[in-house]
Amino acid sequence: LEAVGGTLLFKMCVQNDGESQHVAAACVGDGGNRQFLLLTLPTGGGALKVETASRSTNPVAGIAAAYAGLMDAFQAAA
Repeated sequence: LEAVGGTLLFKMCVQNDGESQHVAAACVGDGGNRQFLLLTLPTGGGALKVETASRSTNPVAGIAAAYAGLMDAFQAAA
């Protein structure tokens, strides 16, 4: 993420379709060009999947933009 100027928003371990996954959300870009990414990795090992949150079917994808908005508000208030 650092190489492309991205920011990690959050990471968690969740159950999705009966499978445990490590899930992380990140954003790249600024303002209107900001894109949200969802990264998933099965806890038992396997391939890392990276997809845009807007195209993801993972339920966690829906909170990526909301979380980024919350972080923006906290940063502005600080």
